[in-house]
Amino acid sequence: MPTKLTPPMQLLCALCSAGRIDPTSSAATLSAQDWHQFWQLALRHRVGPIIAKALKHQPAIRVPDTIQAAMRCATKQNALQALRCSTELVRLTRLLDAAQIRFVTFKGIALTQQMGLAVHERHVGDIDLLLADENDIWRADALILQAGYRRDNPADTVFNSQKQTQYYLLQIKDITYTHPALGHRLELHHRLLPNPRTCDLSAQAVYAERTHIRLGRTDVPCMNATDHQLYLLLHGAISHWFRLKWLCDIPAISQQGQAYLDPAFFQRAESLGVERMVTQGLFLVHHLLGMPIAAPIIQHYHAQKTIQRITQQAQAALLRKQPWHESLQGFSDKLQWYLGFRTYHLWILKKSLIYKLYWLQAYATDQADWKLLPLPDALFFLYYPLRPILWLLTPRRQ
Repeated sequence: MPTKLTPPMQLLCALCSAGRIDPTSSAATLSAQDWHQFWQLALRHRVGPIIAKALKHQPAIRVPDTIQAAMRCATKQNALQALRCSTELVRLTRLLDAAQIRFVTFKGIALTQQMGLAVHERHVGDIDLLLADENDIWRADALILQAGYRRDNPADTVFNSQKQTQYYLLQIKDITYTHPALGHRLELHHRLLPNPRTCDLSAQAVYAERTHIRLGRTDVPCMNATDHQLYLLLHGAISHWFRLKWLCDIPAISQQGQAYLDPAFFQRAESLGVERMVTQGLFLVHHLLGMPIAAPIIQHYHAQKTIQRITQQAQAALLRKQPWHESLQGFSDKLQWYLGFRTYHLWILKKSLIYKLYWLQAYATDQADWKLLPLPDALFFLYYPLRPILWLLTPRRQ
């Protein structure tokens, strides 16, 4: 992948790779405008805590005072948010345990602990909970609403029928919430991946192999490190790798790539049919962050044009100033994003026909269509032929 990185992006990747940087290099001697762009990239990719820690070990790099002040402020805010999220995760654990709802947490605080980092040393985002039994989804939803959360997606106004509710759960892997008073964002997953045909990494299997993290005096069930190593690659591929933070997670959860050098890992990926996704992610980390990867991964990359193409697409998405879904400007952008990412990219990540057919089924209609044109169950079938028209009438897709 010969794509040339800008000096701000070069420095960002170098700091995220935890390597020594030549203070006289073009990447380390940025202009004032480049430093501003560097910090904007750090925020866009959510790697502020990583670069703040890395710069402490690079005293020869002269960072402008304004950038240092912004970095200190962001680091302090992230540390406070980490403590709040840890406290909230304990509260939610006790709430669900009392109702005998089985779950694990993943990513977030659990992943940070498994990486051996302090809670504030990685960007704190959503709280992610995965239910062991998808039939508990609405029971857990009721408890979360009672705990002070507001449901963001789906909104109460979306569903007009039982069929729409059923289709939503077919199409979407989680329900999202915000706590108006505390500011926490929560994702309640009833399955791990948006397309259940991606691989056999089920919620039941993840729960059965769970481990625990200790927060205060509470043991919180969480996804184990081995499952995290695979899941992070699948999540990144399906999400188009548009954040550098996700690439940084790969070496951090695997002892700088050592776990992925084991031949058994790639053999497992092949047996699950996700070797394209795994190769894409590991090659991106190798190319941008310098993480060592096994020879079979490199050979697999160079042997398959499809993998080269999806890896180059992912890098292009990563290098955009803004993620696709946050910068759709008009019909042309919308069409390119929908056909290029939501159709083509997702389609070719896996060879399986049943995987491809599931994406077609999932996108045959959408909750935005239901809001635009409410129909009863008896006429639900009309959403399928009307999909292109309703899609064009929707002003913006997320």
